[in-house]
Amino acid sequence: LEAKDGILVGRITGPDPYIVRPNMRIPAAACKTVVIRMSSTAGQMGQLFWATERSPAFDEEKSVRFPIEPDGQVHEYRLNVGDHPQWKGQIIVALRLDPGGGTPEGQFQVDSIRAE
Repeated sequence: LEAKDGILVGRITGPDPYIVRPNMRIPAAACKTVVIRMSSTAGQMGQLFWATERSPAFDEEKSVRFPIEPDGQVHEYRLNVGDHPQWKGQIIVALRLDPGGGTPEGQFQVDSIRAE
């Protein structure tokens, strides 16, 4: 991983690539949508996981999958998390982004992850 011109640039080198943002404290009620601006050259799916104060481990129950365009161009992915039963009423303490959906190699860039 490296930061280049304000963008996180990464190379996928194994079948389960991910990046983690720990040390957060965000009331889930303040965030109904997570917007990810990223590019990828591999995979067909991305996945966003979250950890909460009550359940601090990442797991499938606290995640959403989303289709990605592996064309190397930046796309905006809008994830409706506000109605997810494992999001509602929680305090979010960490996020994990899997940018490649199980592909063992490729490139990705994360321009931004923001809450709306």
